[in-house]
Amino acid sequence: MAAERSRFISIASGDTNRCGRTWHNGGVDGADAAVKSNFHPMICREDKDLARCFAFIIETKREADPDLSIVDAYEMMLRSMRFGNVICYDNEHGQAVGMASYTIGTMAADYEDRDTAYVEYCLMDPRLQRTFYFLKCLQFLAQTIENEHDGVKWFTLRAYEKSEQNNRLYAKFTRKIGEIEGRKGRLNLYQTSMPELQAYLQRFRLKPDFGRR
Repeated sequence: MAAERSRFISIASGDTNRCGRTWHNGGVDGADAAVKSNFHPMICREDKDLARCFAFIIETKREADPDLSIVDAYEMMLRSMRFGNVICYDNEHGQAVGMASYTIGTMAADYEDRDTAYVEYCLMDPRLQRTFYFLKCLQFLAQTIENEHDGVKWFTLRAYEKSEQNNRLYAKFTRKIGEIEGRKGRLNLYQTSMPELQAYLQRFRLKPDFGRR
């Protein structure tokens, strides 16, 4: 079980310096076709899906984000369920190989800033950490936000200042807008507009609406 858990690392929480380690500037060629066809994102609508996604976090957090407590993970899930959505990425066997969550509005503004989507947390199997999968995850997030919520103008992420890879990754499609203090150090805040995010994704000619809803 420990060997299985070690295959997963955090890619978008801002809580690790290992995010996006296989990101490249080119297109999406070269990803394994069999794995592509078996990559299924879906919005968690039912209790069983949320439970499976939370179990995935608990199973992998020791290696992926050892500072994440079960209480923190539970609170993150509750915030996303209440103010946004939780997304699960499955393989062909219906097993979670990744997850993402976001809120509409931010905790700092008591979720009254409804024009802002804030990425709370992400985990992904490192075998899927190629340009194709990162872009597909980003695309599904953008599609979900636009389809599920009216009036969202901004897409926001964070990265710890010491996380060079996270900061380089986010700077490819967002702009740094400020800094805040986090539980493990200073965090850089990144943001882009939803039209700018969609324009960025369109450069890669991704097929639309690829997930299960």
